[in-house]
Amino acid sequence: MMRKAINYIFRALVFLIVFLTPIAPPLGIAIGVITSLLSVALILLNRRKFDTSFPRISILYLLSVVPSIFFSVNFTKSILTFSALLLIIALSSELYYQVREGEISSKSLIRLLLSAYMIVLIIGFLEYMFNFHGRGRIGIITYSFGGREALTSTWSYINRYANYLDLMIPLNFALLLSERGLKRFLLSLTLISAIFQLLKTTSVGGTISNSVAILIILSLTLPKIGIPISLSLTTLGAISWKKLFKLATRYGVWDQRVYGWTHDIPQMLKGRWLVGVGLGCYRIAALRVDPMDKGLTTHGHNIFLHHLAVSGILGLLGIALLLFSNIYRGIAEFLKRRDPIILGITGALISITLHGLVETIIDFAPITLLFWIYLAILNGRIDQQTYEGEGISVEGEAEFQQTTATT
Repeated sequence: MMRKAINYIFRALVFLIVFLTPIAPPLGIAIGVITSLLSVALILLNRRKFDTSFPRISILYLLSVVPSIFFSVNFTKSILTFSALLLIIALSSELYYQVREGEISSKSLIRLLLSAYMIVLIIGFLEYMFNFHGRGRIGIITYSFGGREALTSTWSYINRYANYLDLMIPLNFALLLSERGLKRFLLSLTLISAIFQLLKTTSVGGTISNSVAILIILSLTLPKIGIPISLSLTTLGAISWKKLFKLATRYGVWDQRVYGWTHDIPQMLKGRWLVGVGLGCYRIAALRVDPMDKGLTTHGHNIFLHHLAVSGILGLLGIALLLFSNIYRGIAEFLKRRDPIILGITGALISITLHGLVETIIDFAPITLLFWIYLAILNGRIDQQTYEGEGISVEGEAEFQQTTATT
């Protein structure tokens, strides 16, 4: 009886997290903490077996960062950061099992994600149209509007909003290709609005990574259209790469990033290449070697180099395994099943990985939470044994192929 009650509460809270995190990130995180604690209880009560690839890869990722704690420049900060990561992964793992077993509908989670996404885009549109400015706080919710200068919507910071769009634009596009009628019209409007707002954030990394993700999705879904377009744009980019690079480096404080990569991180890692400076300790260690903040010492501005800095070569291998194994699995499964949700989430992982070459991305709690929820939905959907009311059945697959053929 108690297990059923905890299960029910867990499911309700997961839906709240998915809906509220994009709209009010601090509130989503607060609910996420409670849900993570419940998920630990459920994992123990249900005696979950780590017998599939997702739990195993998650554990390997956790193990890759554990040694950094014991050699950290600030043990307390590292243990707190690890505890937060452990709770998020526990939530993700329990969500994975419940999606896999059909206890939670992945389709319903995606619908809720899209609903929140539309609300965030509307707020961003209003911010732009009425040129809102200012910062403030309403309870635990911090707001920051930049109007025409830079869109932030509900994310309070321009780069975080661009990171959020990395998660949503590829999913939006993949679902757009599979829908018809009114749904396709609405998804078209949201995609146009999201791309416009992404351009307004002046995030070069976000624009390029989302463009590549969209081209990959198009190539996998409609190869006769997508592959020629992708090859043409790749050829054009190869011919004019110098001009594109010069244009890209005009934005995003490029020189400071390069200084951080070539000076700060190597200096921080002296004698620590295997284990790093410790989880959550990037800024502490960076300020010691760069007290004038020439290298943007807040974080590594590269998802792989950041992991290398805080958790050493072991952490670098861990994040590479986590990202690339899930991307490979998502693409392989889409080619078998033609499931647009699997493709959309895989596209989001591709966008995060590419944008991660110039941003750390998953060092920010709300983005980290949504990232692990994405991984849980992706793997739970792939590993589902039954498809009644879920996923793409034989009929659903035929409908998807017919829709894309019409497109």
